[in-house]
Amino acid sequence: MDTMNLLALLALVCIGMSSGQSGFGCCTPKVWNSDVRTLRVYVDASGSMKRQSMWQKVNYDANNKRVSVRTYRADDKDVFLRQVLDYARGERYVIEGDRHQKCVRHPLTRPFNGACVPGNTTSVYFARVGDTTRASSPGFWENTAYFEQNDVSGYVTVTMVDCAMVVEAAFGELGRDSVSHNIQYMNQTLHALEPGAFEIPDNCVNDPMEVREDPWQHFSVLGKLI
Repeated sequence: MDTMNLLALLALVCIGMSSGQSGFGCCTPKVWNSDVRTLRVYVDASGSMKRQSMWQKVNYDANNKRVSVRTYRADDKDVFLRQVLDYARGERYVIEGDRHQKCVRHPLTRPFNGACVPGNTTSVYFARVGDTTRASSPGFWENTAYFEQNDVSGYVTVTMVDCAMVVEAAFGELGRDSVSHNIQYMNQTLHALEPGAFEIPDNCVNDPMEVREDPWQHFSVLGKLI
């Protein structure tokens, strides 16, 4: 668990931290797009460590209840998978390859809950991030909300002004492994979507089976969307 605690400390570089209230909730802007890096670390009983890293481009459109996710290879960032989740239609499109080589339409039955920090968090801390000594780069204020759910603990950090996502982390057990799950949001643009983010190719075929969900999806705001 020492590795998990170290990752949690490295996730944020904060200046001027102060404690806040118990219980906090907010929702991100209705529309945004962001680069997202997910790092998952597994540590087994012998102390052996395994890392998984993934890059994604997320387009979030709460007005139309839909999310688009492009997943990249960590080494060369070539797109190898794109998903469009259209909650209003109840459909998930899984598109393989940059040139729409294969497209499969799956049912999507769970509801759209939006990108929101839950209000049942245990505590909240405020922090000023950035170079506070320079007027030209004043940094920004953020909230970090901590939570515990079953055997998993973690936190979600958002900006105070817009509730824009900054970082998420969760720590717990998966089988016999200790797991650290860290999500970082970068190059984020609020109130705008990328052109073509929700394009669906004409060659989609139907698959009546829903896509199997990652058991850790429910412990992050991003995971609950995709």
